[in-house]
Amino acid sequence: MKTKHFTLLCLLSAGIFSSCAEIDKLNDYNKVESFVVTDHKAAGGGIIVLGDITVVEEGEIHIGIEDGVLNFPLMFKGEPRFANPIDRVTGIDFSDWVTIDLQRDEGEPVMVNGRYTFEELRFYVQAVSGLPREYVIKIDHRTGGDVTYEDFWQFESWADDYTPLPAGTKDTPYWASANMKSVITIANTYRTAGDTGEGSAVMLETVDAVLKKASGSLFLGWFDSSNALEGFNDPVILTFQGIPFVSDKQIRGMEADILYSPGAGAGSDTGTLAMELIRWRNSSGDFVYHGKRPDGTPHPDNNADMVARGRVLVGTQAGVQNGEEIRVVPDNIWVKRVFVPLEYDGTYPQYTHLGITFASSSQGDSFIAEPGTVMKVDNVRLVYDE
Repeated sequence: MKTKHFTLLCLLSAGIFSSCAEIDKLNDYNKVESFVVTDHKAAGGGIIVLGDITVVEEGEIHIGIEDGVLNFPLMFKGEPRFANPIDRVTGIDFSDWVTIDLQRDEGEPVMVNGRYTFEELRFYVQAVSGLPREYVIKIDHRTGGDVTYEDFWQFESWADDYTPLPAGTKDTPYWASANMKSVITIANTYRTAGDTGEGSAVMLETVDAVLKKASGSLFLGWFDSSNALEGFNDPVILTFQGIPFVSDKQIRGMEADILYSPGAGAGSDTGTLAMELIRWRNSSGDFVYHGKRPDGTPHPDNNADMVARGRVLVGTQAGVQNGEEIRVVPDNIWVKRVFVPLEYDGTYPQYTHLGITFASSSQGDSFIAEPGTVMKVDNVRLVYDE
């Protein structure tokens, strides 16, 4: 209807025909042709990997988020680019940090039909004609069969042999160890050569340490190296386990390529591959999850709960250890795609964090270990239900 009125006006006023042509194309004058994220970060620290950014004709801008580690809220600066000169943008100041979060109910992420939901942001493009056009920014969360953090989970991107990248710290939890020499460097866990043609791997080695035997370890989270003496009395209190993580597909378990060799021959030690889904109770304050104490009880300082777990003991000799069957692997030979199934009670749980742990000695948190034991790990993958 509007187009007809514009056309009639043009026919009656031939002297301003060129102006009418401009009015007839108002939609082009306030059109966003592309959108660029110039900087981004996770509000609480950590890593968010952005995918493609697309502008939909219906006035939507989709920011792609890769499946895996989603440390929401997402903060970003952006630059909308226009088809023609425009007067101004209102509603959002893209030169400052813009925040977009998961939809939450009393602090907990909201899921609909098994999928996480996200906030939407709106801004308006003011054309030279004075007519505004609304745009909506939406998160486009894409999921796939394997985690997309290939460099991180294949151990190709460490800063050096003793400094993992991303390095887990309090503000940016990622790869860490229970044997940290400093905030970011690790002892008796280090980058090494993987299987033939596979590039780098990580090697965990059990050693004799000061007064105690120390298992090589690697986990998702961060390690508090500021009070090492406290760890002698409470071995897990220094390990802050878990990183923020969401996926709209159900996780079946984890796979990893491993090589295992016990320090004093068959049966002298066992290693651990484990994963947990963790639920933050109230999403306020600092997230604290130390897992379980050596006696199997949850650590009293936890403000989060394990809601699903998978764990595999590996060794070179068949047997049962503390009620768990040992999965036999050949000594000092790479084994591909060792699967750790995820187990939980009832329906698939809602969770906020993911924990993954590898240890060359499965009872290392009790300082029961065999020096010289080695576990190598590579190509960590999450396995989803189809």
